[in-house]
Amino acid sequence: MPPNACNAALSEATQHRAPEDIGTEDYVYQWLQDIGAPVVSQDDLHRLYKGPFADVLLFVARHIRGRRETAVCRHQFQCASTSERKSAAPQACSSFSVTKRTKTRLDGAKLERRAAEDSLRNLLNDTYLSQREADRLQDDLQLTRGTNLLLRVLAQKESNRIARLVCISDMMMQLRKDISSRKSEKGRLHETGMRNTNRYFAPHIRADHTQDVLASFHSFHVRLSHLWISLQSSKQEGERSGEARLMKAISDAMNLHMSDERVILAHCSDRLKKQTRLRCSQNLRYHSLLPAFSEAPDDAELDKIQKRIMEKERKLQSLSDLSIALIHASSQSLQSLSTFSAGAAPILQQELQDKASAVQGYVDLLRHSVSKRTKVVAEHCARDPIKLGRGKSVNRILSEVQRSIELVHEKECFLRNATSIDPAVILPNNKDELAKRLETHKKRQAELNEQITLLLRHKLDKAHAGRPLEHDTERIAQEICLVGSMSGLR
Repeated sequence: MPPNACNAALSEATQHRAPEDIGTEDYVYQWLQDIGAPVVSQDDLHRLYKGPFADVLLFVARHIRGRRETAVCRHQFQCASTSERKSAAPQACSSFSVTKRTKTRLDGAKLERRAAEDSLRNLLNDTYLSQREADRLQDDLQLTRGTNLLLRVLAQKESNRIARLVCISDMMMQLRKDISSRKSEKGRLHETGMRNTNRYFAPHIRADHTQDVLASFHSFHVRLSHLWISLQSSKQEGERSGEARLMKAISDAMNLHMSDERVILAHCSDRLKKQTRLRCSQNLRYHSLLPAFSEAPDDAELDKIQKRIMEKERKLQSLSDLSIALIHASSQSLQSLSTFSAGAAPILQQELQDKASAVQGYVDLLRHSVSKRTKVVAEHCARDPIKLGRGKSVNRILSEVQRSIELVHEKECFLRNATSIDPAVILPNNKDELAKRLETHKKRQAELNEQITLLLRHKLDKAHAGRPLEHDTERIAQEICLVGSMSGLR
């Protein structure tokens, strides 16, 4: 039976049913007759068609087909399946060829994908090895720079030490020369007596300290002692030795022989003897280091001296007050320390011992776990540097690989363009350059700290703003739980 005949039969079977043209009750009555239901009069149906039962009848009438319509639909399905079977026979060969071509393309795409994954895996292995080599070279470079800097510092220290040793050796040689010259001068002084006494006077260094005055007294006493010793040693010579020395000094001064008449006349003159006695008395007289006041000090100088004395008294008083305060604070601290050592120290010691016994070996265990974890991670990275997901799509794998390659490229560019500080900048010869770099670093660090502070402040403000929302959410959740418990919900 052709499809047109099937459609005609279906329209003929359903042409007497038009729910839109007849009333609902008439539609249900006609449906009961069409499906072969028991005979019911229209009055009985009008009496029953009320309320929920009427709704049920109307729903059933609209959704349940009769035997006639069911037979027509089955016949129509049979006609459609027969016509499709006849029309699909000539297209079987073309569908098979399309399927075969599609399968071939799919296999080729799979092979290309596997080849791309293998090449990508090889590239990533090479990249990982290159990165490890770059890290190793960077570590070696840092170590070499540090070693070079340390060697320069040690060389500078060694040069300074050698210079100090040379200075010390020069000073020792000069000291030896001075000591030998002093010994020879002492010997000549013991031999010649008072002839060259004036040249051994120490120069006046300072005259405003008591220590200098005492040192002057001591030197004067030593000088008198030496003179006394020389006089005792030359006592037997007496006046003749003194006259002989005077004659020799006069002859030396006049560049004449001692037997010359002019030398003898000069020795016998009373004026020369008086000058000699006067000079000897002046040499034996004590010379003070203090400045000689030509006149009495004026009021301004006395006021200055009084102010200095008052300032020293004030400083001494403040130091005395400070010492008293420190003594008082020290006594209180000693009392608190004694109380702590007597009361709290044993308890704290016992607690620390208990805690120490509890955590004994913790650091060793932690170090072992860290070293073990490092070894495991290193072995894992060395074994499988490419972490391709077995269940991921091709696009995601390609995106991850692209991101890894870009990251490696950025690191290489950074290492290639990075400039490290030359160790020679740290040496004292380049202080200006070092100061400029330190100033630049401080400015950048200050800007970075300001940005970080601003970001943290914003985050803190957001956290403060989110706290009321959190409280409202918790309150709403509590109210929901309360309402659920009151209504009997679990």
